[in-house]
Amino acid sequence: MDPGRAELPMAASSSRGYASPEALFRAQYAPLYRTLSVFCGNEEMAADAAQEAFVEAWLHWSRVRGLDRPEAWLRRVAVNRLLNRRRSLLRRARALLRLQPRALQPTEAVADPDGRLDLAAALQALPTQQRLATVLRYVDDLSLAEIAAVMGVSEGTVSQHLARGRARLRTLLEGHHE
Repeated sequence: MDPGRAELPMAASSSRGYASPEALFRAQYAPLYRTLSVFCGNEEMAADAAQEAFVEAWLHWSRVRGLDRPEAWLRRVAVNRLLNRRRSLLRRARALLRLQPRALQPTEAVADPDGRLDLAAALQALPTQQRLATVLRYVDDLSLAEIAAVMGVSEGTVSQHLARGRARLRTLLEGHHE
């Protein structure tokens, strides 16, 4: 079963948040998984990061349940876990390249058989902060204030990331449709 497509019922929440870690999970797993999988382009990494974020919420439930927006905290934890994992994988890949540079470096660029770059690939080409802001805005439909809270930056910075991300996506997508 695809964890991003699971139909999970919305949990009843109290005035300060979710009644239990299970209620938070039922309400937020599918949207969190969707965000992470679009953000990183890898369903397994997205599922792992989402699981780790929910484990963290469970371990620190006494603090999390008092937050005004536990789902924003959950997103931040999951994105941090995902970024840490990607950095770790990049370090390992660089180490392998240093060990066997000739064997692992491609000799030619791989052509796009259709002559087009799809949106998922274009998203992956964006810098991390632009990609995260774009996914949170257009996939999760979050407001600038909500995105700023997840990313830990000002709303002005979010607007800047969104504008630059849209411009870069436009360039990437138009360049491959000519």
